[in-house]
Amino acid sequence: MLICPACGSSLEPAREAGVELLACGRCPRLWLERNRLPDLLADVRRTISPNDLAALRRVCQQRKKSAVAEAELFGSVEYFPCPQCARPMQRKSFARVSYVVVHVCPEHGLLLTAETLGQVRDFLARGGELLVWERLYADLAEKLRQVVADNPRGRKGADVFPDHPVNLEIRALLALEEAFPPESSALS
Repeated sequence: MLICPACGSSLEPAREAGVELLACGRCPRLWLERNRLPDLLADVRRTISPNDLAALRRVCQQRKKSAVAEAELFGSVEYFPCPQCARPMQRKSFARVSYVVVHVCPEHGLLLTAETLGQVRDFLARGGELLVWERLYADLAEKLRQVVADNPRGRKGADVFPDHPVNLEIRALLALEEAFPPESSALS
């Protein structure tokens, strides 16, 4: 029997969207075994519109501000022990840009609340994957700027030694930048 790391009650078998998980009877925590989250989110219907995406961006930014304010107000954040191994779990933002915090044990699973699960489902339903891709693109564009700045020959250096790993990276990033110019990102 596993114990809820948040309140100390036992975690009891439950089902959510056809997926077996453990639920705390006292607090709203859910324990999901490793690699089961995709099964839990498989039935999310994605209806993406530009208005939804813009609203989702605002919601994510508000969550980010709230998380920062909470950490500043209390001076720290709470790390729960894994119910299986008792090691402190990592606090992670689901999909990096949602700012929906889940507690993860890389070996055993994740702890979240029913409300958090609803926020994750909403993030995906409103096009959250596009925000993830947008963030990845921004990160790659920044990496391109750094690689070009660090290469003494700049962008033209990619043609001098075409098979050099740095130049292969520059050419790949330049192709990405050409396909999706930052100022007119297709993902915005």
